[in-house]
Amino acid sequence: MTIIISFNGWIVLTNDEHFLSLMGKNLRALRKKHYPSDDQKTFAFRIGVGKSTYIKMERGDLSVSMASYVHAAKLLNVTDGFQELFVQETDLFKELGM
Repeated sequence: MTIIISFNGWIVLTNDEHFLSLMGKNLRALRKKHYPSDDQKTFAFRIGVGKSTYIKMERGDLSVSMASYVHAAKLLNVTDGFQELFVQETDLFKELGM
């Protein structure tokens, strides 16, 4: 399966396994950077999920609710990517009929 991502106006096609794995690795790295004393269980508690769910998140498992990923992103102050995920670029000239 291919995932389409809008990133800073660019459309990126990526293999889902690679993208999801990278997302999980980034989540783990950010947890360790922002909360160095937190293990997986403690950070899972911070975002309101169980340890087993959080372990899945660090693997990039999409069986976990997207809300859990967003909550973790908010706690880690990295929500920009989520805010741009489904943004449709508009051309003001086209909208105005020019």
